[in-house]
Amino acid sequence: MLVMIKSSTKPPTDTDSDVEELASKPVEDIKPLLKLLSGSSFGEKTSIGYAVLKALTLLSRHKQNRKQFAEHDVASALSLLSNPASKIRLEAALLVRNLCYDEAKVSMAVELSGPRAILHLLRNPSEKPDSRAAAAAALQTITYRHSGANLCATRYVVV
Repeated sequence: MLVMIKSSTKPPTDTDSDVEELASKPVEDIKPLLKLLSGSSFGEKTSIGYAVLKALTLLSRHKQNRKQFAEHDVASALSLLSNPASKIRLEAALLVRNLCYDEAKVSMAVELSGPRAILHLLRNPSEKPDSRAAAAAALQTITYRHSGANLCATRYVVV
């Protein structure tokens, strides 16, 4: 099922009125984009990396697309939270938030120290407000979806 999305800043809700389902189209194969996510597109060529990340953020709003993300893809998204470009950090936080609507991805994020990376972004006083808000939303999604994440996130705040 192909999904058309009006905004990437809204959280995934598979029954949301802003999501228009196109029943005649199959689920998109996002594996080529996922290969780019773990590649070097985010270093020297920020505009290419940003476009890939933006597309993945939009596509990750749909449950069937989120299923295509493997653990190394979640790790790549988390690593982008420390990217030098603020627009990459913002989209990475939005992507992590979207991915963490699936409990399996939350477990992966927690195992990969995702709360620590997110809190680092939140604690940075020079970070743009949009990026910090997206990071807060990602952390909220993790703590809501994972029973053990509450303790995990609390431990990272204290440390």
